[in-house]
Amino acid sequence: MAAKKKATRRASNASSPAGFRKVETHLAGFWKPEIPGQSVQGIVGEAVEVQGKDGKLNTFYSLTLTTNDAGPIKGKDDKRVEVGEGQMIGVGGKMLLIFLRGREGKEVYISYTGLGPKKPGQNPPKMFDTFERDGEE
Repeated sequence: MAAKKKATRRASNASSPAGFRKVETHLAGFWKPEIPGQSVQGIVGEAVEVQGKDGKLNTFYSLTLTTNDAGPIKGKDDKRVEVGEGQMIGVGGKMLLIFLRGREGKEVYISYTGLGPKKPGQNPPKMFDTFERDGEE
């Protein structure tokens, strides 16, 4: 039996054409704020639906960062990932999905404000201040 080949991703050495900048086409990780005041700013992409380990459908939005100070962003192994302007991350959670819906292509700023009041049998909800760039329609 032949051994399976391991897939590897090669770094591109191609330089950007004049007037263009490289755009990431994969998610660097997910925004998972822990401390009030942590924020993220970027252009809202499309909603993405994936099946979770529990079999339920999970939804998140892609967000292309417009600043270098987003955080914290965590990868698949739940370790912190360094990101910067132009990179794509995932943003989810019920309240944020409601805010992001219909804002595809618009720049938004989201700031974590802490945990809300806990309801019986549930975890306390994460609370956010949400903003969209002035003058966008």
